[in-house]
Amino acid sequence: MKLLGMTGRRLTTVLTGAVLAMSAAVVVLPASAQAAAPASGCQQPVSVNGSAVPHIVCPKVKGVSARAAASSFGAQNPAPIPGNDMTNHGGNIMKAAQVYNVFWLPAGTHFESPGSATTDTNYENLLNRFFQDVGNSDLMQLMRQYPGANGTPNLSPMNRLAGSYVDTTAYPHAGTAADPLTDGDIRAATTRAATTNSWAQDTDHIYMIYTAFGIDECFGANNCNYPSNPTIPNPLNGWNYCAYHSYFNTSTIYAFMGDDASEAYGTGSCAIGSAPNGDAAADSEISTASHEYFEAQTDPQLDGWYHTNLSGEIGDLCAYDTGPTNSIGANLYLNSDPYIVQREWSNAIHTCSLDMNAALTSDVPPTLTATKTGPSTLVSGQTFTYTITVNNPSGTNASSLTKISDPLPSGISYVSGSSTPAPTSTSPLTWNLGTIAVHDTATITFQARTSTPASINNCTALDYWDEYELQHITASGGCAASTVSKGATSTTVSGSPNPSVYGQTVTLTANVSPQAPATGTPTGTVAFTDGATPLGSAPVVGGTATLTISTLSVGSHAIGAGYSGDGSFLTSSNSFTQVVNKAPTSTSVVCVPPAPHVNQAVTCTATVTPTGAPGPQPPTGTVSFYIDGSATPFATVPLTGNHASIVTTFGGGAHSVVATYNGDANYLASTSAAMTVTVACDQTITGVHSSLIVTSGTTCVLNATITGGISVANGAVLDVENSTVNGSISANAPGGLRICGSHTGTITVSKATGFVLIGDPANNCAPNTVAGSILASNNTGGLVIVGNTVSGTVTATGNSGAGPLPGETGPIVSGNHH
Repeated sequence: MKLLGMTGRRLTTVLTGAVLAMSAAVVVLPASAQAAAPASGCQQPVSVNGSAVPHIVCPKVKGVSARAAASSFGAQNPAPIPGNDMTNHGGNIMKAAQVYNVFWLPAGTHFESPGSATTDTNYENLLNRFFQDVGNSDLMQLMRQYPGANGTPNLSPMNRLAGSYVDTTAYPHAGTAADPLTDGDIRAATTRAATTNSWAQDTDHIYMIYTAFGIDECFGANNCNYPSNPTIPNPLNGWNYCAYHSYFNTSTIYAFMGDDASEAYGTGSCAIGSAPNGDAAADSEISTASHEYFEAQTDPQLDGWYHTNLSGEIGDLCAYDTGPTNSIGANLYLNSDPYIVQREWSNAIHTCSLDMNAALTSDVPPTLTATKTGPSTLVSGQTFTYTITVNNPSGTNASSLTKISDPLPSGISYVSGSSTPAPTSTSPLTWNLGTIAVHDTATITFQARTSTPASINNCTALDYWDEYELQHITASGGCAASTVSKGATSTTVSGSPNPSVYGQTVTLTANVSPQAPATGTPTGTVAFTDGATPLGSAPVVGGTATLTISTLSVGSHAIGAGYSGDGSFLTSSNSFTQVVNKAPTSTSVVCVPPAPHVNQAVTCTATVTPTGAPGPQPPTGTVSFYIDGSATPFATVPLTGNHASIVTTFGGGAHSVVATYNGDANYLASTSAAMTVTVACDQTITGVHSSLIVTSGTTCVLNATITGGISVANGAVLDVENSTVNGSISANAPGGLRICGSHTGTITVSKATGFVLIGDPANNCAPNTVAGSILASNNTGGLVIVGNTVSGTVTATGNSGAGPLPGETGPIVSGNHH
């Protein structure tokens, strides 16, 4: 409950003109002074039948000094006000203030609305617990600065609850505004409790009389715990209050404790507005009770400690000033139990406080603790979370200007924007946490990133002041030790193109990536291998290493990539299969001369060329030459320096020459386009003829039938290809003779000056079938008679001269048979 304490005064106290809005004196004046008593807000009443008027607690007015801005760092905040200190007026104090809790609860009434027996019991238990917890505490230590005529306060025992009693006696009045309880009823309840329980009535005991929800009570005619005039909250002819303490019979100390939820200026106007124990009514009543209890200790008979001009006791100047409250609404812990109470005035620090040190010179500062946690093991490049927890275990004092600083060590960097709450500075990391109330915590989480492997012990520093900025404390903010290891990596490797062909350039690419939780960009090198054979190394740039090669042989290759690692990352490797196919080729053929004479030597040369980039080795193998579309190669010749050649002769007409490269281990086969070799004839004989006489030039008999014979005159040239000559062929001193693939009768040739060729498969001349003999004599231009089928004999005498083909150094007559 939000309370304002008001203190009754001795009869000799003279009230000055004005009173603070937050506090008004309750003063009993002599009859001669009563007429001069000023009217004010919650003001003192006149005396009632000459009796001492109690100290009252007014509803919801606060008058504590405002807290200054943080610019007053290091100075007490709020600023001390020595002029508000309490004055000792010579009276006694309650040296060992014991409490009798009297719960005046007739049948059918409850302390809360709605209420039950369970809520009543909880209400009573919480109030009893407070007085069991309060003794010998730092809060009670405040009382030691206020000794009385009868000595100094005794802080023992811990338990200040001397007794608890539920009084079910019916209220003598209805408890309504029309028929309220009176102060006399409260005194009667005090006497009844003392008598029933044989309790002491002296200045070391106070009777706290609690009435039920909604019960109205008045001290005199117009001074009540409800507005005496409904249209004027604080009428000039009366005052309203939440509670009061007073005494009677010289030494019987008592307090009226009406419910805080309904009294004074309407529902809830005396409530504290917080419920750390989950019971708003009981928590508010504890706050009200603490106010009355502490003021009664220092001014039990209204002649002890109070401020004459301000007309306030130690609670009045701090009415409703709870200071910082924590997450459950508590500002005080006693014996580990939470409470919400107002502060009390402390002459030692000239302000409102909840504690006092043993030397009575200052407050009791909190001893904050801080812990820092983070992963014990990390890897290079990992992003992780640090948690810093600051705890205030104090039961009475909040910290202020609380600051955590965290100078991150080398190898750890702050991830910008990751902190909750945001830091006030990042160099070094600093958080101004402000106030941390009792038993509260402040938690900071932020992310950091590692860079290099190391053993790291990251410590923070804690810096704070007590609640009043009287004492500055620094301490360790906690440490978090981590071991940072190298981060794992993964390597992938590929080739492009894949598959490739022999001699083609292949780009090998290895990508090196950190494996979570590691992050960053690996450096170092990657070594590429073909099985166990090194291919070369390449630096890792931006996580990628590349190597180009063109030396892979045809086949499948297990290409490996081994990452070397670096100062922050571990090694890794991988492999893939690169397929290298045979390279395509292109073959061409050229015959020279392209238009020879009959039996003239012609050189046909094939050239084989890779169609892609040249491989590390040129094509090898053989080239087969095909003439005139034959399915059987005329010759198969090995390549020499990409070339292969044949030398042959041709008969009359056009002939096609095709070269086919047969491929090798690295290159695919290819076939040339046809090369046309054309042998010009002066006359060409086809079809059927009876006989021929060749007198001059070149006569070509091609695919013809000669029913008779053929006679060749001196100097003329005869070419018979794939023809039938039923008669004989006779040539005397011809310029040349060629008979290939034909059926003839006897062949007689002599004194030829040009080359004579009668059958020779190796010279592009198919063997002949001769129905007779072959007679060759005295020919000087070269002679070849090979492979013919001859019915008669083959006679060659006196012949000389080299043939047109390489190696033909003399007449060749062989392979003829019958």
